[in-house]
Amino acid sequence: MESPDAIIKSHEPTHGDFATVGATAQTLKRILHRTPNWELLNPAQREALEMDMTKTARILCGNPNEVDHWADKAGYATLGARSCSHKDNQAIMEPARRLGEAAYTPNPPTKPAAVPFTLPTKKDTVLSQEPANAKI
Repeated sequence: MESPDAIIKSHEPTHGDFATVGATAQTLKRILHRTPNWELLNPAQREALEMDMTKTARILCGNPNEVDHWADKAGYATLGARSCSHKDNQAIMEPARRLGEAAYTPNPPTKPAAVPFTLPTKKDTVLSQEPANAKI
């Protein structure tokens, strides 16, 4: 069995530097969360979009010709699309409703305002909560 360090080292050429990917992915996800329709999405749609941003960050920071990254994006888009039908939407949302998930509101009273943003630069790739140039 490979050690965690060996796995990390073997994935870096295709996946990119973890700190750089993390900063890029988190910036992309913050953009999603601040869009007018984010609150209209069900949890499966949100997760599909967030995973797509993770894969996008790997493409942008790692090997853009890694076919698996692109195939993963297609898979998450397919899962997001499947969650759009009324029948599937109800099945996906039922467990969340039983748990009393307050974050999902099918008809939010207002749409959140979009917030300006900037993408991280190379100097922002330290492990941190917010890239240094993120405008929140």
